[in-house]
Amino acid sequence: MRTFEELERLQRELADLYGIDDEKKFDVKKKLTSAFRRMAPIGVATTIGWSCNFRTLRHVVEMRTDPHAEEEIRFLFGKVYHLVRERYPNLFSDYEETEVDGLPWIRTAHAKV
Repeated sequence: MRTFEELERLQRELADLYGIDDEKKFDVKKKLTSAFRRMAPIGVATTIGWSCNFRTLRHVVEMRTDPHAEEEIRFLFGKVYHLVRERYPNLFSDYEETEVDGLPWIRTAHAKV
């Protein structure tokens, strides 16, 4: 119980230190709360299975590598993109990859409509 109380105290300290309650910009506030949440003891790895068609995969890669997505999701779907680009180069050759905040941002001019 003491561990949880200490972690909660640390979360409050960080919130005060960064002035999160006074922050007006949503994207800044979201980045801060995401970073604070990573210190929570519940952050465990899980295994997941997922199936989709290529149209959906293209769309999801773009959405989940967008700079506004959570850091872990951006990292994961950057890896997914590299795997499918190597395996299906004709289906993903129109993508451009740039780096934002140290993570990939995958985009194409031919997005899902």
